[in-house]
Amino acid sequence: GTLHEVLAQSHLHCQKYKQIRDDYHRLLFKRASSIQSSKAVPSAAKAVVDNIQTRLHQEVAEREAEAALYSARLYESERQLSDWYVEKRMLEQHIARLREEVAQRDRLDQEIESCVCGLFERMHQLELANEQLRSQLAADGEEGWARQGEGVGP
Repeated sequence: GTLHEVLAQSHLHCQKYKQIRDDYHRLLFKRASSIQSSKAVPSAAKAVVDNIQTRLHQEVAEREAEAALYSARLYESERQLSDWYVEKRMLEQHIARLREEVAQRDRLDQEIESCVCGLFERMHQLELANEQLRSQLAADGEEGWARQGEGVGP
């Protein structure tokens, strides 16, 4: 918002300056023309007026060249600013995509970790069940041997 306001204000000042300058030049040319067309003015004064008019034309040409240079610089500055803005927006969009990708990877990592933890928990339960079965089998086996020792067959 602020940059656009400054540019608008700058444009307004530039327009006012051009209008005042053009009015001033128009008045000078009008006075110079009236002096040149007057019969009562000596030729030396007319020569001075001619010289002033020539200088005035040169000044106008210089100011127009300066204005063109200023406009070109302003255009280049605005172009660079718009290029920077476009690049900034593209980078912001790229960052948003990367953030989403990282979030998806994090969710996937959590799912994998949950599955692996579930797998280890299930393996632990199976190992405990196997151990209980082995213990029970061993106990049943010892009980069978003990019965054989008493003379009672299995």
